Formats: sequence, structure tokens, C-alpha cells
Amino acid sequence: MSEFMQWIIAGSIAIPVVFIVLVIRSVQHDSKQGVEQEPYEYESTMPDFYKNINSKPQKKRGPRGGRYTEARTKDGRPYRRYF
Repeated sequence: MSEFMQWIIAGSIAIPVVFIVLVIRSVQHDSKQGVEQEPYEYESTMPDFYKNINSKPQKKRGPRGGRYTEARTKDGRPYRRYF
């Protein structure tokens, strides 16, 4: 058998073994007993103008009958979006 074929066979055996060992070590690391982590609260660290991005804006009427929604720019400045 040629030396190249020996390297191919050794690599095809070694790579899955190393992968399985790494997976087992990560599972054991994740399942440590006695270590409790508090869930991270994203909303407490977010600025106020990003909290309600996915909610539908409230439609309002202007003094002369125009419809608009109140929104904020990325840097937090308020503005009215007319439609």
C-alpha cells in the first residue's frame, strides 16, 4: 500500500474521532451541575426608542385632518410620518 493511501486512511479515522471527542467535551462543559446563569435581559439595556420597533404605530389625526404616526429616527429624535 502506498504512503499516500495510508495517510488518507489515517485521516479518515482521526478526523471523526477528534470531532466526537470535542462534542463530548462541550456537552460535559455545558451540563455542569451547580452553575446557574441568570438569563440576560435585552430590554433592560436597550434604549427606549428601540423597545417597540415591531409594534404597529398608533395612527393619529392632525388639527386639519391629516393622518400621521409618530416615530423616531435611529438616533432617537422624534418626527411625524404623514400618509
